[in-house]
Amino acid sequence: GTGVSIGDQLSVLPQFRAPPTQAASTGIGLGAPGQVGLNLLDLRGMGTTRTLVLLNGRRLVSSSQSVAQPDTNTIPTALLQRVEVLTGGASAIYGADAIAGVVNFVLKDNFEGVSVRAQVGASDKNDAKSGSASITVGQNFEGGRGNVAASFEAAKRDGLRYFDRAFSVGQAQFVPNPNAGQPGEPSQIQVQDLRLLSNSTGGTLPYGPPFYRFAPNGTLNPANTGARALLNLGISEGGDGLSTVTYNSLLPSNERQSLNVLGRYELSERATAFAHLTAMNQRSQAFTSPNTNQLTLSKTNPYLSSQALGVLNSYGPTATLPTFIVVRASEDLGVVAEAAKRETLRGLVGVKGALNSNWSYELSASYGRTGVA
Repeated sequence: GTGVSIGDQLSVLPQFRAPPTQAASTGIGLGAPGQVGLNLLDLRGMGTTRTLVLLNGRRLVSSSQSVAQPDTNTIPTALLQRVEVLTGGASAIYGADAIAGVVNFVLKDNFEGVSVRAQVGASDKNDAKSGSASITVGQNFEGGRGNVAASFEAAKRDGLRYFDRAFSVGQAQFVPNPNAGQPGEPSQIQVQDLRLLSNSTGGTLPYGPPFYRFAPNGTLNPANTGARALLNLGISEGGDGLSTVTYNSLLPSNERQSLNVLGRYELSERATAFAHLTAMNQRSQAFTSPNTNQLTLSKTNPYLSSQALGVLNSYGPTATLPTFIVVRASEDLGVVAEAAKRETLRGLVGVKGALNSNWSYELSASYGRTGVA
């Protein structure tokens, strides 16, 4: 997820859908909880639970408490030899979780020497900074019968928010066309800078139209609906209503450290023992919109300005009532965030070999667990 991300690299291949990327993990509330910062693989857009992810042909522990899918950040980049992608009917032999396909990460089993890698980066705006470093050591012994290798990786990336970019402060979205069905009218139209009519950070009287909003100086004024108001959808194009994306994360912040230790030893011509230990710690965080509250206030509230009280007493829905309703997005109290701390541990031992030129075998046992807090 930070520095070089295997999942982000795979996402550029046409057979993968967008969810492998870190950016796609910031949709708080749109998917299963606890997925912020994950790189999940989704072949052919059939869903992450239909893509089987293997390491050296063996299953991995899930990285989410809600979705049975491993995080590709647990794969040791420095020891990666190749990635095998199998799609089509052949992958179904692995079971229902491989209907879309199988992605198999194959690691080097004869790494020898020392490898040190480091990189830093930033956007052209000098933000969303990232950095990663790894050190890998390996050694063959007894004439190549055995090999042991260890790789430690650390990476960190700063988050990026929608309000950090001019192109993303306002949300552009296709919505149903109120004039659909009339000659020359499409079924969908695009709205630039989508805003909610009945909500704002200062507070909105949700009785409209017309809508009234509280300004920072305490006055109560007609809502600015921008280029146009789509009353049937409760939105406007521009204006001073609440934008549903302004405070969201474009990229989550992510920090991780991982250790992988691999070993193999040729017991005989027909038996090779192997083992693999993975330990990883990862912290991720993403932000979304502020909490929205519907408040019932009294006209005797001492903080009401005389101008606001005058509007309330002359506005049809509130003129004869002692109280009024305000819908307010409380940005001054902070915005909703999702933070996850993951600790992943996996151990594997086994033996494999060839019985003859036509028959081979492999026996292995693994244990894995992921703790999310």
